[in-house]
Amino acid sequence: MEYSDSQLVEMALRNRENFRLIYDKYFASVYKYSVYAIFDPANVDDVVSETFIKVYKNLRKFDPKKATLKTWIFNITRNTSTDWNRKRKWQFRRFMAVDHEIPDRSIDLELGELMDEEYIMLRDAVRNLPENERIVIECRFFDNFAVSEIAQVTGLTEKGVYSAIYRGLKKIKSGLKE
Repeated sequence: MEYSDSQLVEMALRNRENFRLIYDKYFASVYKYSVYAIFDPANVDDVVSETFIKVYKNLRKFDPKKATLKTWIFNITRNTSTDWNRKRKWQFRRFMAVDHEIPDRSIDLELGELMDEEYIMLRDAVRNLPENERIVIECRFFDNFAVSEIAQVTGLTEKGVYSAIYRGLKKIKSGLKE
């Protein structure tokens, strides 16, 4: 049976065992986005866990009048990933302040499989986009969000979403030609 967002939240608030329904429905999207969003694939499980802990703790704050459950969870995922990257960047700077030898990272793994060179180039090109364009591209092409959902998540108009997609794709294309 397919439950509405409000029903899922109500069920989870009444009985925490029902949170599994939300987890099962959105796990793949949260995991996929986290793999892509954080710069350290080895820590994806931690980011996903932290995201769902935040979702659970803040479930009472969900307002179906303001967003769908999908976009609300995506915002939490995006913020958790951003916080994770900021924290790691600071730790990396501290690490680099001390003279360490950096291991060779010539083999990049995602989900236990070797990534091909084209995927790595594409992933890096998207990661190098300005944040607003990167989020729009990730939502549209990696998470299959509708333009209206992206507008809701980002606060852009639908025209603004289309413009950001166009600019982002143009930058990716020119970056891959170099």
